[in-house]
Amino acid sequence: MPQFPFTPVARAARHDGWTAERQIAFINALADCGCVADAARAAGMSVRSAYRLRAHPQAGSFRRAWESAMEWAIQLLQDAVLSRAIKGVPVPHYHQGKKVGEHRRYDERLAQFLLRTRAPAYYGRAAEKQELPIQSHHYAIALARAVLHMEAEAEDVRVALTAEEESRAGLVLDDVDVVYGAEAEAIDAADEAEERARLTAEGGQGGAGGEDGQAQ
Repeated sequence: MPQFPFTPVARAARHDGWTAERQIAFINALADCGCVADAARAAGMSVRSAYRLRAHPQAGSFRRAWESAMEWAIQLLQDAVLSRAIKGVPVPHYHQGKKVGEHRRYDERLAQFLLRTRAPAYYGRAAEKQELPIQSHHYAIALARAVLHMEAEAEDVRVALTAEEESRAGLVLDDVDVVYGAEAEAIDAADEAEERARLTAEGGQGGAGGEDGQAQ
């Protein structure tokens, strides 16, 4: 992060006041986050006191450093937004609480906004009403990039869906194995019960025949 040299506002010495160190900490934090409330909190001061310090008659150097820090934070935001439009954001895929893949999602409206504002001669509203001498190879390059983005996104989705389908197929096979195992155990138990019943019946018949022979 660049430095923002300035002359701190001379204030009465107080342990809870805007010391030179706190003013420097505030400016550095403001450049990093772009939020006055967060920067004041980082310096251990309130937002209201920060604006009072900014309005001080001798705070010209502090105000210029404030503006420079905000311009730097805006540049960081622009870079982050541009990266989001070009690279997209990851969208995870979950199955039964487990991550099985992801694909990248691209914000087309964000991309259109950036093109209109950063290249208005080609993509702005005024360009829609004019016939500009745009060389054909510019269209070819833009089309090729768009196709590559779509192909990459389609491939990410395909991989994620394939992983999800394989995960589901594995779970189905496990369920089938459990069902077949239970059915096999039930069949074995039924066969054993039938065999015991047959043996019991044959033993009863043999005992009855012996008794009849003794009676004669």
